Amino acid sequence: METLDPVACIIIGAGFSGIAMAAQLKRKLNFSNFSIYERSSSLGGTWFWNSYPGSAVDTPFLCYSLSFGPKADFATYYPTQPELLNYLKEIAFMYGLNHHIKLRTSFESASWDEGSMTWNVRLRELDSGRPLLQNCKLLISAMGNLADPKTGGLENLSKFQGDVLQTARWESPVDLTNKKVAVIGNGSSACQLIPAIASLPRCVYQFINSPRSFFPRSNPKIPVTWKWYFAHIPFLLMICRFLILCLGENTLIQYTTTPRGARSREQVRARMLLHVKKNAPMEYWKLLLPEHEVGCKRVIQDKGYFASLYRDNVHLIEDPVIKCDGEGVISRSGKHFPVDVIILATGLDPPWYNFNIVGLDGRTLRGHWNAIGSISAYLTTSCSGFPNFFMIYGPNSAPAHNSSLLSIENVINLILRVAKPVILGNKSSVAVKYSYELQHYKEMQAVLRHGRVWNSCDSYYLDKDGHNIYVYPWSNIRMFINTHFPDMSAWKYS
Repeated sequence: METLDPVACIIIGAGFSGIAMAAQLKRKLNFSNFSIYERSSSLGGTWFWNSYPGSAVDTPFLCYSLSFGPKADFATYYPTQPELLNYLKEIAFMYGLNHHIKLRTSFESASWDEGSMTWNVRLRELDSGRPLLQNCKLLISAMGNLADPKTGGLENLSKFQGDVLQTARWESPVDLTNKKVAVIGNGSSACQLIPAIASLPRCVYQFINSPRSFFPRSNPKIPVTWKWYFAHIPFLLMICRFLILCLGENTLIQYTTTPRGARSREQVRARMLLHVKKNAPMEYWKLLLPEHEVGCKRVIQDKGYFASLYRDNVHLIEDPVIKCDGEGVISRSGKHFPVDVIILATGLDPPWYNFNIVGLDGRTLRGHWNAIGSISAYLTTSCSGFPNFFMIYGPNSAPAHNSSLLSIENVINLILRVAKPVILGNKSSVAVKYSYELQHYKEMQAVLRHGRVWNSCDSYYLDKDGHNIYVYPWSNIRMFINTHFPDMSAWKYS
């Protein structure tokens, strides 16, 4: 095993979280003694891997750029994957981050050395297989909250003789012209992909487990005049961004279990019903109108998906695929569908299940979470007993009602605030106190179980025991206050 020279900070992941963290270290602290490790062949994270046709964000462009690097010249209102990847490359170039990034290098494990007050981080070069060891003061996970692709639990997938693709790892595009294609799943990626490819295959079968909610969305081009206004009128971009973020905050009410929240969901459901009946084929109405509460699962934006269902070669099937053979897929009812290509749009798992991190007294992160009750972190970023370790977009960090970049930037601000003495060498370590972490966990899970709709149906928001480990239940205003004006008594320094 090769031992690398120590650095003050290691950042795992070069997507939005990792790039933003590194840029802010340079911007706010004039600090550059860090390394970024990324397992893919490019920076970009989600926006490198998710390069399937039709891939785009479902957040307005004004709210999907970093506050310190606003971008007004996206082509469309909901930016596409190529634009977002290019944007991240621009930020990395602007702040001189590229020479800090080591590509095709995966994080293997980390253990805390109490004697030196540092992390021993084990890495692996993926191309050579060579193991590496590096020591650091501060360890930051910027792997996000959905990182590892699922395969949908299909039996005998390896026996299928055709091509298998994954929307979450679209590395080797296949010519779909005149092919029979099975798309497994009906989440965002599947419903973006199908309109983009529907004209190519001879037949597209989309297999779903259960209906999902859809909301109408178009994706208009940004007028040149508006781009000029944003570029030349001071503060216009930031004012518009602030107003749209405020509108997003106002929608949090519809996820609450209050009478007002119920009325709001009924209004939204009525709009969804009207959209389905007006724009989708009648034969599929029942597959596009779920019985569960609106917002219990992620609502999908319809940007041409309903229109694609009118095509003769596109078939929506509520008979989930359970296994494969050499020539195709077999549904739960036993029906065989011969296909040439299988596309898995079956989502991702959080990276936390596979975190091999050992903190104080030999305690593993998994053991710590088992003792508390489920995967969690104080203010979504820190766990007691794991000094100088932080997660960006960690457990319960996703705001279902607004831009994910708000959460990312808020937590980065908190890390810079509480870890600054360690980064600058004035303190050896910092960790949240157990009592504060436990109180935060109990309060959050109580709100999620009894005050929000996200726990009322089965979804990827929940772990196997029914704990919501994904969604942030409060407003982004609350998160802003907690991260910009933190309770410093919650932190223990040494």
